[in-house]
Amino acid sequence: MVDSVHQVKAKKDTHGRCRVARYAFDFCIAGIESSIIPPSQAEFCSWRSGDRYEYPLPQRDSWEHCHKLVDEHDSEMCNAWKDEVANLLIFAGLFSAAVTAFIIESYKWLQQDSSSYQARQLSLIYELLNPETGSQKLSSISDPWPRGPVVRINIYWFLGLTLSLSTVLIGLIAVQWIREYQREIYLPLKGKLALRQMRYEGLVYWQVPRIIASLPLLLQAGFVLFLLGIVELLWVLDRAVAIPVTVVVGPVFFFLLVTILLPTIQHVFPTDMYLDVPQCPYKSPQS
Repeated sequence: MVDSVHQVKAKKDTHGRCRVARYAFDFCIAGIESSIIPPSQAEFCSWRSGDRYEYPLPQRDSWEHCHKLVDEHDSEMCNAWKDEVANLLIFAGLFSAAVTAFIIESYKWLQQDSSSYQARQLSLIYELLNPETGSQKLSSISDPWPRGPVVRINIYWFLGLTLSLSTVLIGLIAVQWIREYQREIYLPLKGKLALRQMRYEGLVYWQVPRIIASLPLLLQAGFVLFLLGIVELLWVLDRAVAIPVTVVVGPVFFFLLVTILLPTIQHVFPTDMYLDVPQCPYKSPQS
């Protein structure tokens, strides 16, 4: 009888210990799950219908808040465009003045000089009067301004000036587009948002952002042509001056070419399919 009582007590103790161990295990599992589940999901799962809101609804006009957000976005975008166009206009003005100073002298090389024309007539008469020795002596006299380089130099500089002035013209027109895009209209908030969306879609559809982004390309192309004209002019005049200038201009052209090609090469031939590599920062419209 005593043995049976002890056995019953031992079974009860064993069941109690198992129950405590199970409660402890369930508590640990619950703690682990709460640490794994994100706070947002845990909060969502713990909410029940009829409970109070943890985050109360904002007491504000949704249309007014939406209009404020799009207005901030448009202001930031248009101000960035205006600053870029303003800087380009300043540089284009200085560049045009520099190119014009060279063109004032270079275009004269294309004109038919009266003195040179008379010299050619005299040389032709001398050759006719002395057919045996006249042609040899005249062939030894070289023209200080060869026709080919003179034409190419003027092409480079006139194209550079044209591109610079085109940048100024397109930049001024783009500023007018931006001003019209930001023009305020007194309408209800819904009407303002609808009008803004219509203007924004037209801005994107008619490639206004790309037109503004192409302005630096025009100015850079004009600058490259101007340097090409200078280098060729120096090679015609004096090689001793042309060599050091070419040594300086060559790396500049190489740097420009490399910064244009590297982003394209990394985009076409990525070294890692997950792009887990340092991205090339040379992002520009020309690249």
